[in-house]
Amino acid sequence: MLYVHLPEFNGSSSQGKRYANTIYYKLTSKTYKGIIIDLRNNLGGDIGPMLAGISPVVPNGKLFEVVNAANKPTSVTFQGSVTNNMGTKIDLGKVKKSQEFLLR
Repeated sequence: MLYVHLPEFNGSSSQGKRYANTIYYKLTSKTYKGIIIDLRNNLGGDIGPMLAGISPVVPNGKLFEVVNAANKPTSVTFQGSVTNNMGTKIDLGKVKKSQEFLLR
């Protein structure tokens, strides 16, 4: 069982890539029977590096929608390790998706 505390992230894109790589390599370094991603005390910040880090367990495609004050929705999508329409784009290259742990 792997326990990952996912703290908020606020920083530069190079710091974001280091943040994402640290989490990503822990998730992919060996096989786990289960993964717990703990978001307690995560106050937000830049969602791009956070999602890139856990990209092995995040499915590609539409994640959610954000609706602005004018009631205009924007879809936030994910491909590989890159979040589109929200957050810093962190490209970790070819991402190994853990089929048994993909969030649905």
